[in-house]
Amino acid sequence: MKAIISEDIELLEFADDLVIYIKSQNIREVVSKIEKEVNKLYNKLSDKNFFLAPKKCQLIIFSQNTPRNSNYSLKINNNKLKPKNNVKFLGIHLDKNLNWSHHIKKTKESCLKALNIIKCLRGVYWGADPSTLLMLNESIILSKIEYGGFIVSPIKETKLYELQKIQNTALRLCLRYTNSTPINVMHAEAKIPMLDSKLDYLCSRYLLQCLSIHNHSVIRSIEILTNTANTTIYEHNFNKSRTISTFEECEFYNGQILQYNNYHRIFSDSRSNLEALNKIHGLQNKPPLVKKIKLKLIELADKDVKVEIFWLLAHIGLQGNENADTNAKKAAAKDISFNLDIPVSDIFAKFKYLCKEKDVTHIKEIGETKGTLYF
Repeated sequence: MKAIISEDIELLEFADDLVIYIKSQNIREVVSKIEKEVNKLYNKLSDKNFFLAPKKCQLIIFSQNTPRNSNYSLKINNNKLKPKNNVKFLGIHLDKNLNWSHHIKKTKESCLKALNIIKCLRGVYWGADPSTLLMLNESIILSKIEYGGFIVSPIKETKLYELQKIQNTALRLCLRYTNSTPINVMHAEAKIPMLDSKLDYLCSRYLLQCLSIHNHSVIRSIEILTNTANTTIYEHNFNKSRTISTFEECEFYNGQILQYNNYHRIFSDSRSNLEALNKIHGLQNKPPLVKKIKLKLIELADKDVKVEIFWLLAHIGLQGNENADTNAKKAAAKDISFNLDIPVSDIFAKFKYLCKEKDVTHIKEIGETKGTLYF
């Protein structure tokens, strides 16, 4: 489809959902241009027996100046479209000012309906077990709040707190706590992070996935926003979003190989890694490092180089085990760079730990005034 429309028109596609947009200061000009491009796309698709549904199409103008929408319109196959104040795309509600008020309103309404299910199942003497209710809460309430939640930023704290209140109410119902129970105590008991910390973690996961893909468009956009925010004009007025983040480097370990001419022995106490190397099938689904090691073992075997891999039980008093651990830690601490492809999933644990530490610190700070007996 990108080949059909002009180069200055941007296109977003997902399954049978399609978005066409353009950026400009002249609203009337861009509306006219989009009308021309959409009708061109409509005709091209019709020739191939694919048909757009004009009645399902929507028009929205994003602007901080709040233009009078009644002055603009476009036609798709003689169907007239008037600009709307908000539209929905892939479950995210976008309003014309991008202040996310409508998205939070709709999310809140959906969660309040789901709360009624928990209310029906939480009887004190006959109701479901708290662990079951917490699982239900994650499925029908938290999933709605967290879906695209980190995109909703920057935003007023009062609006974000509306979603946090829904999470608080759900935990209170699941754990059968009274209204006087402090919020930090409920989150500590349920082992569920505060909403702000959870959104930070979800944002980190998404950005790490984007960083693992070469020249990803999201990363390019974030770099542009970051550079804009650091300029003299914007540095004091630019509200940075949650997605503009800086990630710390992650540390990894390596092992040692004892080599004797054409006979190699590799010792490791990591049974899961050795089992991954031992499996023959499904190599294409393995992490990059496992693939490289496996291919290297095959290459050595073709050269009549014998490699034996041994699994050792860890920390059970075997002679030399402690010395091997000490030497491995010293080797890992050395400033040696390795050009290895690390699977992005290996880095998730690092950011999950950071977000957990942030949440625990915040809950304990609240615990100085609320829930002091618990903490």
